[in-house]
Amino acid sequence: MSEQKKNPTIEEAFNKQLSGEILKNGLDFISFMQEHKFIFKGKGAKWDVDNSNWKLLFKGKGYATILITNHSFGVIEKDTFGIYCNYDNSFQVDESLKEAILEKVVACPQEVCKNKESYCKSSIADCEILGEKYKRVCHCPIQFWNPGANVKDIDTIQKIMLLYKNKALTQDKIKLFIRTNKNI
Repeated sequence: MSEQKKNPTIEEAFNKQLSGEILKNGLDFISFMQEHKFIFKGKGAKWDVDNSNWKLLFKGKGYATILITNHSFGVIEKDTFGIYCNYDNSFQVDESLKEAILEKVVACPQEVCKNKESYCKSSIADCEILGEKYKRVCHCPIQFWNPGANVKDIDTIQKIMLLYKNKALTQDKIKLFIRTNKNI
């Protein structure tokens, strides 16, 4: 009987691919998210310790994707990681967080989307984020490439994820209230 291959943990993937300050900041990010009850779930057919996508989930819903890679691709550098997510315009944020988020909105460059193999081709759209209008934005418009090298990026990602967590918890409370007060 052949031994079934065990998928690596996100910590194993980070430890194999990253080093120095980028590794430290990446592992601190993972710990922070886990402390706040987020989980990391590997996804994709080519999922392994060298090239992997991880969904960042809270209560079963995905809010971000973490990509770890050992090769360069477009804006992604070799031996680094990227985090990309959507943004909910109903969030109320202060001016400094708004500025940090808007710095990370990615309009898709034509040369990346010309690749016929690209899954992005069908998910490019115009959108508005925090009152700013954008043309040709990627399906996950807020993108942090190599955030381990920049503590400000890690802080911004954590704040966005906590906004999603608070929204999910608030929605759960509303649903519970409605279920328990049907006769009101």
